Amino acid sequence: MFGTSDGNRICAGIPVEVRKALKKKTPPERFDALFSLTYILKMYDFWMNDNECWSPGGELELSIKTLAKAWKDMLKKNDAELGIDGEFTRPGVEGLLGELEVDFEECDPTSEFPFEWK
Repeated sequence: MFGTSDGNRICAGIPVEVRKALKKKTPPERFDALFSLTYILKMYDFWMNDNECWSPGGELELSIKTLAKAWKDMLKKNDAELGIDGEFTRPGVEGLLGELEVDFEECDPTSEFPFEWK
């Protein structure tokens, strides 16, 4: 199904996709694009283990830091500005990010790269 070369491409592509998401016109569009990217990365997480980008300062570390910073900055905005529901959407996204953080901590190649999204 997926292999190491696919994992390598994902690691290299995450910063590019984050930049694309953040270039959307409005904060709600940026939120939606970043959420979609994050959701798919969480659901198809083979890339965390199956890549050759795990050396310190490599593409895997850059990808994790880039995604975390984008979320940290995004979640500084209020719910109205993001066009989200504060009762369900924000807690749901924060839950997803918390799960992803645990996934990174428990995965050997990603465990040394903190996912500092808060």
